[in-house]
Amino acid sequence: MLMTGSVGDGSEFDWEDQKTFISRDGGLTWRFVHNSSGLYATGDLGNIIVYIPYDPEEDGDFQSEFYYSLDQGRTWNEYELTNAISSVHPYKLINPTPDGSGSKFIFKGTFATTDSETNSITSLKGVEYIIDFSAAFDSRTCEEEDFEDWDLADGKCVNGAKYKYRRRKQDAQCLVKKAFKDLSLDETPCNSCGESDYECSFEFVRDANGLCIPDYNLIAFSNICDKSKDKSVLVEPLQLIKGDKCKTPMKIEPVDIPCDEIPEEGSSDREIVTTENKFDFEIKFYQYFDTVADESLVMLNSIGDAYISHDGGQTIKRFDTNGEKIVEVVFNPYFNSSAYLFGSKGNIFSTHDRGHSFMIAKLPEARQLGMPLDFSAKAQDTFIYYGGKNCESILSPECHAVAYLTKDGGETFTEMLDNAIHCEFAGTLFEYPSNEEMVMCQVKKKSSETRSLVSSIDFFQDDNKIIFENIIGYLSTGGYIIVAVPHEDNELKAYVTIDGTEFAEAKFPYDQDVSKQEAFTILGSEKGSIFLHLATNLESGHDFGNLLKSNSNGTSFVTLEHAVNRNTFGYVDFEKVQGLEGIIITNIVSNSEKVGENKEDEQLKTKITFNDGSDWNFLKPPKKDSEGKKFPCDSVSLDKCSLHLHGYTERKDIRDTYSSGSALGMMFGVGNVGDKLLPYEECSTFLTTDGGETWTEVKKGPHQWEYGDHGGVLVLVPENAETDSISYSTDFGKTWKDYKFCGDKVLVKDIITVPRDSALRFLLFGEAKNMGSGSFRTYTIDFRNIFERQCEFDITGKKRADFKYSPLGSRTGCLFGHQTEFLRKTDEKCFIGNIPLSEFSRNVKNCSCTRQDFECDYNFYKASDGTCKLVKGLSSANGADICKKEPDLIEYYDSSGYRKIPLSTCKGGLKLDAHLAPHPCPGKEKAFREKYSINTGAYALVFVTILLVIFFAAWFVYDRGIRRNGGFSRFEEIRLGDDGLIENNRTDRVVNIIVRLGLCISLITKSAFQRTKAGVARFSSKLRARFGNRKGPTYSSLLQGQFSDESDGLHEDANDLSSFTSQDSNFEIEQEDAYRPEQEHTSQIDQPATSNIPDALPARSAIHKPDSTAVRNEDE
Repeated sequence: MLMTGSVGDGSEFDWEDQKTFISRDGGLTWRFVHNSSGLYATGDLGNIIVYIPYDPEEDGDFQSEFYYSLDQGRTWNEYELTNAISSVHPYKLINPTPDGSGSKFIFKGTFATTDSETNSITSLKGVEYIIDFSAAFDSRTCEEEDFEDWDLADGKCVNGAKYKYRRRKQDAQCLVKKAFKDLSLDETPCNSCGESDYECSFEFVRDANGLCIPDYNLIAFSNICDKSKDKSVLVEPLQLIKGDKCKTPMKIEPVDIPCDEIPEEGSSDREIVTTENKFDFEIKFYQYFDTVADESLVMLNSIGDAYISHDGGQTIKRFDTNGEKIVEVVFNPYFNSSAYLFGSKGNIFSTHDRGHSFMIAKLPEARQLGMPLDFSAKAQDTFIYYGGKNCESILSPECHAVAYLTKDGGETFTEMLDNAIHCEFAGTLFEYPSNEEMVMCQVKKKSSETRSLVSSIDFFQDDNKIIFENIIGYLSTGGYIIVAVPHEDNELKAYVTIDGTEFAEAKFPYDQDVSKQEAFTILGSEKGSIFLHLATNLESGHDFGNLLKSNSNGTSFVTLEHAVNRNTFGYVDFEKVQGLEGIIITNIVSNSEKVGENKEDEQLKTKITFNDGSDWNFLKPPKKDSEGKKFPCDSVSLDKCSLHLHGYTERKDIRDTYSSGSALGMMFGVGNVGDKLLPYEECSTFLTTDGGETWTEVKKGPHQWEYGDHGGVLVLVPENAETDSISYSTDFGKTWKDYKFCGDKVLVKDIITVPRDSALRFLLFGEAKNMGSGSFRTYTIDFRNIFERQCEFDITGKKRADFKYSPLGSRTGCLFGHQTEFLRKTDEKCFIGNIPLSEFSRNVKNCSCTRQDFECDYNFYKASDGTCKLVKGLSSANGADICKKEPDLIEYYDSSGYRKIPLSTCKGGLKLDAHLAPHPCPGKEKAFREKYSINTGAYALVFVTILLVIFFAAWFVYDRGIRRNGGFSRFEEIRLGDDGLIENNRTDRVVNIIVRLGLCISLITKSAFQRTKAGVARFSSKLRARFGNRKGPTYSSLLQGQFSDESDGLHEDANDLSSFTSQDSNFEIEQEDAYRPEQEHTSQIDQPATSNIPDALPARSAIHKPDSTAVRNEDE
């Protein structure tokens, strides 16, 4: 057999790396032929082999050639095509004899003709060669002594027989020269049958140790109990493989199967298949490979035995390490098919095909320290291993850690850096790294208590740069690297980089709760923001702090929520809902002030946000529980009656989450309805299918949960209680059914499935009490048979019989600047499978920006009215900092108090983050002035020109229209008539019209102003008379009204007193006991104690009555 391929783990394929190999024992062993790929053909029953490379220039010359072998591939000869044609590219090589027994070959190819002057290709032409080997070995034909017997599989039994056939000896100097005949195999049946001749009977499956054990669901399908009237039936666990030719069968002991444990016919449970596997030791570690190819996982028990399964735990095989115990299993987080098993004897077992095959390599001669591997995000075979050097004892003063680098998957290691305890391939993590080869390491010398952060771009061969002399630690998340650096008075500071070179201090917001930064937890990053928990109370058992969120470069943080719960190990009750944007659930300490004063124990409450932390609310409780009863609290206020859930800090396995990335909108939680969170054992299990907007109690008591088929199958199992049943739902939690998966009750410690939650098989880990040997068990529960078919999915969107787009819950409006719909299953009778539904969400429309698209900026807080206000005594972020990061900038802007949420895609609408007045960057003042400077000379010229035009026009009108007609003293004449006006031409007439028009406008404006003033005075006088605090008007108010009317020249109003005398009521003027300012107007008049208005007014009027003649003259 001649084949083209490459040597490796099969995880990568590169056409440039393909080579040619040959096997002459049916594929049992292989030999290298050529360091390239090409065409090949055989003749004379495999005794002639011709190979032609695809690239004629692969050997370094332009002359075309082919290679041939006359000894079945042991040696090869090169034959150059010595005619004028060079660089022939082959596309066909055949043996024209149909059975391949001939000794002639036809080779077809193409070559290019070029222009001698320009050396450019002018045309492509075809060429054909005939290669004739009939004269090889001087045309000698093979005789009987030139043949040998060849044993198939090295003479071992295959299907109960041994096989051999005749073929030419490899070094024989002859050709067979005979037509092909069907192989005449010499078959010899094997006397005794072995285990390889048998397979499990239909009713049995193999367990982790390779033994065939009964599967009661398969037994139910076989109907063997229906044929027996007894309570049990004897069945042989093994059966001879069909077609096997071995003579003497093995003695097989039958297994007694109790028929009462078999599901009855017609039972719905018979459609669910359960496979049980028993172990003598507890399974301590288990993890799936995160792929869609199969359901492969690795398990490790308490004594170091490893097990592999490729079908979700139904069939489990023990991993053969030749007696070496496995001490640790590490999965590659960047390449999901890769895992590494560390042996106790210094071997490393690596797989890159989900455990189907393993390669063994030797670890460096160093003590295993149990530190995790650090992987490159772009090179699968590149990682860093940490071993102890000079470690006869781990407590030895000379014992220290060494970082070893491998670039070939562990086959070879080189010592990279002494005293390194944690490294990152930083250049592969950043979106825009300063150098893609950069590696960062945390170094701790044995003689020093401090740790430093160093970097290198050549794996510390020549380049070794110290970034920080003293750090607490560092980590990477979402394109950022955050470093914790100790400061004065046991305080911590955080520094952030997004390229590996420039580090900026993270500015935390001012908060009266935080006296100093002693501890913080990085909670992850998503789409341009880092979430961080800053501890404000570190008393053991009463830990809590503030939840912060950064800007896009991770340097400026704002407070999202106060008193968020955490535990002593730094874990925080914080969880982002997978697959949905901006939904976060936290637990807060509602009585944080009293807890901080050690007056009360913590009282936790659960909050949720739907806009990435800008606004928080308590969870809305369901109206009734799972039994249809109302909950004890029914307050309208969510502060007094809401749903509370136990969070991240209380989980046994930190891989467990509320939500699933594929079951969009679904979340399980254990909690209670009330004013605070109750102890775990007093809580029940709740479910939401709309991303946390509404919740339903599905089971009393705490349960473990798991999602399958993208939420199409939901499974619950009681927690901390022995059981023999699970509860499951296939209609998104609307209804639930129970299924009995085992005969004896077991304590289920965990329930898992593939990381994508797309499988229909669930794996339960249980422990049977008082069962002796084999008390640790796994149960694989398979739901594949309960569905009628797989859902029909059309990626083009033309057919959606089983799927439809719909919004999540009642949130049909815009969120983060767009309206999103999700693809969901509509038919409960079909299963989804590996369709990545989460990738098919769609944005219906983009939206205008609203208040919900913004959050408060650095040092601003959200007030009770929803606005962002600057913290008293503080200033906003220094906008000039951006000038340092972007040297080409000329200007910067002060903060408006708001910044856009990174998740938001809104356009237009509200612009709360609009820039204020610009300021020049330091050192760019001249460029700033040039950009915004005013050309004073040009503006002054324009201004002076306008003034001159106005002045000239005014002078011209005065000279031609007023001065020539007698000046201002003749204004009345101009107003009364046109007699005497000088109008010698059209210009004079136009000027006089302008003068008249101006005079009319002036008189009309003056008259309107006087009338308005008089009307206001009358209205004010009447208001004082009617609503004043006296029983009647004072003299001053009346006389002041008279003076106003007289001054306005409206005599008929000022002197007409009939309006006063006609009033029905008489107003009395009271005696004034104290001096009032209004009395100054009447100080010269003796006022009687009481008087009627008609008697008092004439006397006063007579004194001030104006001369009517004078008034007329003034008007004229």
